[in-house]
Amino acid sequence: MALSRPNWRVEAAQANERQTCQTFLAPASPIFALAKLEDPEAAQANGVRHSRQKLVNWSPATYPRVSTVPVEFRDLRWAIVASKHRSLRQAAEALRIKQPTLSRGLRNLEYRLGVTLFKRTNGGTRPTVEGQEFLEAARRFVDETEAITVRGKNRSRGESGRLTIGIHTSLSAGNLRATLIEHRHRFPDVDRQLVDGASDHLISDLASSAIDVAFVAGLSPRWSDRSLLLWSERVVAALPANHPLTGRDVIHWGELRHESLLMSQRGPGPEFLKLLDSKLGSSDPCPLVRHDVVLDRLLSLVGVDWGILLVLESATGAVYPGVTFREVHDAEGPTRLSLRAYWRQDNANPSLRPLLDLLRERYPDISAAPDAS
Repeated sequence: MALSRPNWRVEAAQANERQTCQTFLAPASPIFALAKLEDPEAAQANGVRHSRQKLVNWSPATYPRVSTVPVEFRDLRWAIVASKHRSLRQAAEALRIKQPTLSRGLRNLEYRLGVTLFKRTNGGTRPTVEGQEFLEAARRFVDETEAITVRGKNRSRGESGRLTIGIHTSLSAGNLRATLIEHRHRFPDVDRQLVDGASDHLISDLASSAIDVAFVAGLSPRWSDRSLLLWSERVVAALPANHPLTGRDVIHWGELRHESLLMSQRGPGPEFLKLLDSKLGSSDPCPLVRHDVVLDRLLSLVGVDWGILLVLESATGAVYPGVTFREVHDAEGPTRLSLRAYWRQDNANPSLRPLLDLLRERYPDISAAPDAS
């Protein structure tokens, strides 16, 4: 009796029908876990919620073979949109694709998963029980992935992250105040942290990478890295309201020679000391009363007649009881101090560059200074 040769093609087809199918489990997790199900009875034993009728109707004929091609992110989005609209035509319009393209994509997704996600009727498309579980997990996964992607893009463009800014002038008025307001408006997701201090302290913090940028009055001889000349501010004297000099429109430096001047070790105090030496000389210095407090405390002391305080015009935006402001002039007119932005060239913080670009945009007439590159 002759033995027939085995039909390898038939056996291969039968093996394909017995191939393990994959379906989504644990929909509460944003990362989808895949379980291998040998057959419907194994699926039921593993706790997958199939009705008995659906388990009976399930067969390899429905999905002869589960694809090994991974599910694409686009497929998840399409399925989510389709479940929201309950109409493939409306869903396709929302996705700006053709309806046959969407229908074919959803069937391909079901083929890859080995699960019927949608029940298609004349009245529309509705998720099956399995489809609802899958879509619930898919929404979490897509939302989290898109959020991570947006945060990563924003971070690389400097539109988010942290930016530490050193200042030693007032923010009650002036260009620095306006610049920070505009920066916050353009980049609301950037976490700005302000650090106050004298110019020497800020330059030291900058050198040690404790801060990203410093706005300082005057040119620092200790700094050899990048800087940008910004604007200049007038020097103003804060006077007690009952002081005789309040009767003048402006004050000249010589009129301060015998006045008691309040001086802070913080902020632009050291720059004002240099101005006093250059304008009045050191042979007959002004009486100085030093305090290690911030600007608003010093202005409060002026209001109770403890002395006169030199400030920049950006400090005149706030109102303090008993305080009057007058410009300080020399023979050539108002005395001014220039403000600069200082930063390190090797600073890799992506949030720094948009701020520097904003400064150059707002002050184009001086942003081309030789040291502003």
